[in-house]
Amino acid sequence: MAQLIKMKDYASRYEQDFLHQNAEFLSVKQAYWQRMKTDWMIANKSGPKAPEDETLEKNSRMGKAVNRLKWWKHEDEEEVEIHESDAYLF
Repeated sequence: MAQLIKMKDYASRYEQDFLHQNAEFLSVKQAYWQRMKTDWMIANKSGPKAPEDETLEKNSRMGKAVNRLKWWKHEDEEEVEIHESDAYLF
């Protein structure tokens, strides 16, 4: 609202050096976003890992069934062993 009021014979700081104000604003904004990005990367790198979906699915019946299927599939994968003598299969 104050920007709409124009006083006679009054020059604001933006009218005196408006190009400097824009450049300064952009550099401050870029520095802020760069600092924010760096902080975010540090927090994600060293922060605690989010638990997998298994914790969310423990309470419901469907979740229990899905967890059982995941466990069963994982168990089957561990039992398969490939020896060097079986290399001809590939």
